[in-house]
Amino acid sequence: MNKNLTKILLCCAALIWGAGCEKPSAFMENSEVPTDINITGLTYSEVVNARAYSEITSSIPTYNSEGIPCVFEILSVRTADGELDPSYLDSVYIASAVLDTLEKIAVEDTAVVVIDGDTVEQEVPVYKVPIIDPAKAGQIYIKDNNMFKEGDYYFTVQARPATDRDDMSNAKVFEDAFHLNVMPLLPSGLTYDVVQHNLVVGQEGSASAAPKVMFAKDQVEEYDFRYELTGYADTLVIDSLTGAISLHPDYTISKNEIYSPTIRLISNITDEYVDFEFTAEDFLLVVSNEALELNAGPLLPLAVVYSPFGQNLVVGEGTWTTTPDVSSGNPSVTFSLGSEHDKFQINGETGALSLNPAYVLDLPEGEDALIVYPEIIVTSKVSYEEQTYAEVVKIAISLEPYTPPREVFNFFYPSLATKDYYSLVAVQKGGLGSGVYWKYKGATAGPGDLAAEDRPESVTDNTPIHMHNIVYGPARSPEHDSWMIMKEQNLSQYASGFDLSAIFWMKNDFAAYQTDGRVAADMEIYVTDNYTGDVSTTNWTQVNDIIKFKIEGQGDEYTGTPYPGDQAGPDPDNAKHPERATYQKWLRYELDLGPYKDQTKFTFALRYKTYFTGDLTEVIRTDTGEVGVADFSNSSGKFFISDINYKAVEQVDGI
Repeated sequence: MNKNLTKILLCCAALIWGAGCEKPSAFMENSEVPTDINITGLTYSEVVNARAYSEITSSIPTYNSEGIPCVFEILSVRTADGELDPSYLDSVYIASAVLDTLEKIAVEDTAVVVIDGDTVEQEVPVYKVPIIDPAKAGQIYIKDNNMFKEGDYYFTVQARPATDRDDMSNAKVFEDAFHLNVMPLLPSGLTYDVVQHNLVVGQEGSASAAPKVMFAKDQVEEYDFRYELTGYADTLVIDSLTGAISLHPDYTISKNEIYSPTIRLISNITDEYVDFEFTAEDFLLVVSNEALELNAGPLLPLAVVYSPFGQNLVVGEGTWTTTPDVSSGNPSVTFSLGSEHDKFQINGETGALSLNPAYVLDLPEGEDALIVYPEIIVTSKVSYEEQTYAEVVKIAISLEPYTPPREVFNFFYPSLATKDYYSLVAVQKGGLGSGVYWKYKGATAGPGDLAAEDRPESVTDNTPIHMHNIVYGPARSPEHDSWMIMKEQNLSQYASGFDLSAIFWMKNDFAAYQTDGRVAADMEIYVTDNYTGDVSTTNWTQVNDIIKFKIEGQGDEYTGTPYPGDQAGPDPDNAKHPERATYQKWLRYELDLGPYKDQTKFTFALRYKTYFTGDLTEVIRTDTGEVGVADFSNSSGKFFISDINYKAVEQVDGI
């Protein structure tokens, strides 16, 4: 083989080796590697205005080393007060060039060539090639949650040629080579342990509590800052050191006033500031002439609960209803009627109702009572805000004692055709397309008349939704984890005198088992009262084991969601029940909401979760009962969901 061909092969091999490197340098083994290199001029661009304790990355430095990339080491770091403890460098990394060797070139040791008309075999020389990958040599990286607070830092760096390997004779030390300027970490939050604060006019020392300042990093032990208000200069005064708020000494009121001011935190080092805006749910100042009872809940109740819900007032007897429970809010409230003024009078302090003495009951023939749902207006004595509550009490007006009929409220019966009432969260989507990922179907795909008994006439959209974990090319089920989270609901309005339940219909199809007979995926069911918007930080309670179901809504009731699939084949989990025949049938599920009836932010969620690693390509097929290839109808499973609703059934004695 001629020398030109050999050179071409060598160059190709070097290019292949260096394809993933940053402009690598290569030297032939039989060529001289530069020695006695004098490294000079190591220069970094300074980093200024970095944030305390946060991730920091320097630029790649410039230096003169006769073209040879260098190996770097940080020897120390100092401030104006002196050298810092070596522990500061535990979170600091500096990149270095990497020296390696291409052991051989991928060509034959011999080759057949033609020389002067004769075919001969000739050896091909093989060279070893040292390769140097600069690898962003000299760049400094400081990890997040480090020890560097606000201030100026100077790093001493040592550099030596990568070709020297462990030889330190050409190592050069550059003192204060890198300058890092760190600014204070700005606050990330401002909170008050007590939400409502009473400022009493003329009362000495009347002020709010001091807030707590929060930072994104735990390392912040102290912070040099001051407080300011962005408004209300004639009304409120804030202590610049503590953040406690009091009344302006010249301010007076004619009635109670409420404020939720914006508070500004300003760095005394840089004059940077952060504004924290508050709502009445976060921080509320109530200005009054007399001390008030606060922090007993919102100023207006979350629910007004008459117990029992259905009550009877008989004409001429002068009886009153029960007083409502408003314990979900501040008790300093008054009551008034929002409707039916001709029929009732209301005790403004207690909320109890009786018949208006002037009211004359005129019943149609054959009727024993007139059923009325008066609206109740609740007004805060603290803020004078008011709110109207509808359908909180049912009153039967009659001439003789009368038991009102049981009331049923389907108080949450959302359409699944739009995402107005639920959200989807994909933790691990696995490449699923929109046609199979929580996709709504036509109403004919739902349970139809099976759910008619639960479905009120007002519900005309009973569109189901389906979730099928399948991708194509080839057909397979990927690892998948996603959530359908219903909009939060206030259950406390039905906390007394009602039986509460969550009802929905679900069907499982196209579900093959893993090769050992185990389920490939399931629909897990969860509830919570503190959905944060992040499924990973929410305190969920799984209820699969306690929920009840009936097959097609009829017959025996079972506890616990059934094992997915056709229940055939090996049963390593000892959970299959072929005698129930639940597969490919609509099941009516019901969850008792009694344990959650006091929750004001009740949230119900369905989670499709796979239980295998990698792609599911081999399964026990449902058509043969044998191990085979996964496909559309032999996947980790498809679930249809329909008619999710919450129901409150009135408790009536004797009914």
